[in-house]
Amino acid sequence: VEISEFKRANAATTVLVGSSNVIKGSAKLYDPASNELVADYDITRSFGAGGLLGVAMMSQAEEQMSDAFGDEVCKRAFVRR
Repeated sequence: VEISEFKRANAATTVLVGSSNVIKGSAKLYDPASNELVADYDITRSFGAGGLLGVAMMSQAEEQMSDAFGDEVCKRAFVRR
C-alpha cells in the first residue's frame, strides 16, 4: 500500500461550512507463490459532514480513513460473482 494523500478535516471549517477527511493511494496485490503482481488499485475515499456532529464524527480521522481504505481494497479484490 502506498498512501499519496491524507487530509484531515479542519474542525473550525467543519463546524461552519462542512469539511471532509480524504485518503488517496494505491494498493498492489502480489501472488505469494510467484511474487507476480495480480492487481493494482487506485483508491480515493472521503468522508465529510458539517456542524458539531460532523466534528465529533470525524475526530478519529486516521482510524476512519484507514478502515475506509482497507474496505475499498477488499471490495475490489474480493468481488462476489
